[in-house]
Parts: sequence; C-alpha cells; structure tokens
Amino acid sequence: DQQDQSEQEQKDEQSSEENKDQEQDSNQDEKEEQEQQEKEAQQEKSEKEKSEEAKDAEKQAEKEAKASTMPEPDDLTDEEKQSYEQWMRRVPDDPGGLLRRKFEQQSRERNRNTREAGEPIW
Repeated sequence: DQQDQSEQEQKDEQSSEENKDQEQDSNQDEKEEQEQQEKEAQQEKSEKEKSEEAKDAEKQAEKEAKASTMPEPDDLTDEEKQSYEQWMRRVPDDPGGLLRRKFEQQSRERNRNTREAGEPIW
C-alpha cells in the first residue's frame, strides 16, 4: 500500500515535471514567435523608411536637375537669346567625328579583351 502510494507520488511528480517542461517549451515557442514577428515588423518599417528616403532623394535630384538646366529660350530676353545662340555656335557640330571616335573606342576595347583572354586575333 505504501509502495503503491510512493509510486503514485513519483508518477505525479513526473507528470508535474513534464507539464512544467511542456509549459516552458510552449512559453519559449511563444517568445520566439513574438520575437520573429517583431523582427519582421522592424524590417518592414526600415524598408518603408528606405523607400521613402529613396523617393525623397529622387524628388530632390529632379528639383536640382530642373534648377541647373538652362531656361527655355522663350523665357529669355533678346540679349540673353543672342548670348545663348553664340554659346551654342561654339559647340562643334561633327556627328561623323563622334561616330568615328565611338567605333575606334569599341575596336580598342575588343582588342584589349581578346588579348587579355589569350584568344588569337584572327
């Protein structure tokens, strides 16, 4: 009888310990899940902030680009228009030369790449 009672007490202790372990595991799982949710929320927040910062930077860049460009010729006085036209005439207009230099540069780049790769030129 006493032996049965002590066995029952041991079983009760074991089940009590198992319940405590299960509770601790459950609490640990809940904590981990909550931490994960908090991390995800922080990531979403930082992504939104980065997105907003990028948009702000883009808007700022557009404003600066608009400010740095020449005004439309219609907005200029006669004297400013004349000055603008003289300035534009000083820029050389040689589309053939530009194309020639482009092809020369591409050719040099191809030759450099083939030599670096060790491929025969022909």
